[in-house]
Amino acid sequence: MRIQNNKIKKTALAFFVLSIIVGGCNIFNGKTKGSQVIEPPVLAADIPFNEYFFHKDSSRSIKLSTGTVINIQQNIFEREDGKPIEGPITFKVREFQNAYDILRSGIPMSINDSQKNFLQSAGMIELRANNNGNELKVKEGKQIEIALAGYNLSNGYDLYYTADGNSWSQTGRFVSDSNFQRNNRIKELSIIPKVPSDTVDMGKDFIFSLKADLTEVPYLKPFSNLQWRVSKKDMSPKVIEAIRKIWDEVSIRQIKGNKLENELVFKRNQSDTSGNQTVQQLVVKASPIVGGKNNREDRKLFAEQMDQYKNTLAKIEEEKVRLLKEADILNSFKISKMGIWNIDKIMKRDDFILVNASFDFEKEINRDINKLKVFVIYEDDNSVIPYTAVQWNKIGIRPNSKVSLVAVLLKNELAVISSDELQRQLKGASRSILFATKRVSGVDYLKNIKM
Repeated sequence: MRIQNNKIKKTALAFFVLSIIVGGCNIFNGKTKGSQVIEPPVLAADIPFNEYFFHKDSSRSIKLSTGTVINIQQNIFEREDGKPIEGPITFKVREFQNAYDILRSGIPMSINDSQKNFLQSAGMIELRANNNGNELKVKEGKQIEIALAGYNLSNGYDLYYTADGNSWSQTGRFVSDSNFQRNNRIKELSIIPKVPSDTVDMGKDFIFSLKADLTEVPYLKPFSNLQWRVSKKDMSPKVIEAIRKIWDEVSIRQIKGNKLENELVFKRNQSDTSGNQTVQQLVVKASPIVGGKNNREDRKLFAEQMDQYKNTLAKIEEEKVRLLKEADILNSFKISKMGIWNIDKIMKRDDFILVNASFDFEKEINRDINKLKVFVIYEDDNSVIPYTAVQWNKIGIRPNSKVSLVAVLLKNELAVISSDELQRQLKGASRSILFATKRVSGVDYLKNIKM
């Protein structure tokens, strides 16, 4: 930043520097005073970019941990200054899926600097590209395909765009669909027990095998040719009925102290008479039959198979955990400009309660000199609205919803009012409220907050 007037008084310069340190100030950065800018309230807690490197003549498909997919054609970029691209392209992307992501990024949710209409998001993504530090743009007539993860329903939403946060414009459409790849990969097991005969003699041991599509359940591969014996003492009409059913899931666990006696746990989803989903479970004690005899070699072989099973099952479970972090919905659209793209709609505020708010930290920090802001985090609406000190007499709170307040103080300290505390205060008769805040480290709080 360059200061034009070299004769600025020291006191004015001190005030200027202080206003930069404190969240909620107007930083000019070449912008006119009052214009919106992307300004993280705590810079060290900003949402980081994921970076990818490739050459201009290479196509690239990028999949993020949320399930978002970005498809980039070859030769799609050109430099803003018109010069040729030399060397690798640096492609940067980051997502914002909840209100705290939006707060951390400092991306304004007001349509423009009039601060009259605010957006609520169903998923937002920022994309940038450069070549050796030179900004790149999408060539005319070219488009990047995006399938953006959606953790919230997007009915009634539109696609909005901003280059730098100064203002949002509605542009284009998107199509919502199920994340089929994710859903198919976590599809539950389909186990069909093999019944050797039409009748089962309750007075004899029962022999059976597990039958499944091993491409769907590879952890059962070690047991694909294995038969199991249910002792006659463990047989019951319930077991006989169960072996004829199709099950969604099966797991095998060893009984402690007995390497050859196991519990097979079968599960299946079903609906009761009211249409509610329930899970039926059956636990069957069974022993493996290897080579027809349970001798020492059989025990060793089965122990190896069990180890292989456990290792494979652990990897499957790890993959399921990863997949469950992906969104159920993908919102697909095509873009021809780099910047920030947002699945949005105008947030309704007609039911807001206006609160004349004051805060305990005002006793020690001058709110006007330091140009403090209070950020209202509308968690249910996936939006954030900043209120300057002169607006604290009319802070809008939606009753009976998850709304919290965060003020950025000096040295990246935050003053926080939780949603529970806020709603408790709203139950009182007065709309003039002095809030007692909780002081926390801005970096630790924003990076570790869970929604």
